[in-house]
Amino acid sequence: MNKIKTKYDKQLGFYHSFYEKVKDIEGMRRKYLRELMAKEDIVLLIETNLGFIGNPDDRSFMKEAEAYLFQNGFPVQVRLFEAPKKTGLSAIFSFGKQEPDKYRLVSFIPAGSYSEEMFEKLFNVYDIQIGYGLQKDSSEILEDIEKGFCKSVRDKEYFQDFIYDSLLFSKLLVTKPILPDEY
Repeated sequence: MNKIKTKYDKQLGFYHSFYEKVKDIEGMRRKYLRELMAKEDIVLLIETNLGFIGNPDDRSFMKEAEAYLFQNGFPVQVRLFEAPKKTGLSAIFSFGKQEPDKYRLVSFIPAGSYSEEMFEKLFNVYDIQIGYGLQKDSSEILEDIEKGFCKSVRDKEYFQDFIYDSLLFSKLLVTKPILPDEY
C-alpha cells in the first residue's frame, strides 16, 4: 500500500490530497471516478490552458471529446479562449510568435454513466474539474456557465462540492477528502 497525504488548507478552505507516491495512479484515479460517478451527477470542466500530460493537440482533443460526449447523449459546450496578443517586450522576445488558442469544455454527466472508454477519452489527458452535489437543475447550470454567471465548479450557488484533479502535480484539490489514506 502507498500513502496518500491529505492536508487541510485553512486559508483556501480546501483539502489537498497528494497521490504522487501511489504506484498505480491511473488505477487509483479510475477507482475514485468510478465510485463518485456511480452515485453523483457531475458537471465536468476541462480547460486546455491548465495542466496536461504529454503534448496534446488542444483542438483535436476538444473535437474528439465533444464528439464522444455528443454521441453518448451528454450535453456539451466547447468554447474558444483566444490567446492574448503579445505587446511590448514580450512581443519582441517572442519573435512574433503567438500563443496557441485554448479551449474550455463543459458537460453534464448523470450518475451511473462512468465507463473505461470515458476515462480514456476525457479524464486522462488534461487536468479536470468536477462539480457535484448540484444545487440547481443541470440545464440551468450549463446555461449559466455559457452566459458567464457561473465561472467555476467551486461556486457554492451551483455545486455543493468540487474536485480539481491535477495530473501534472498528482494532486487533488477537494472540498472534502475522497481518497483513502492508503491505496
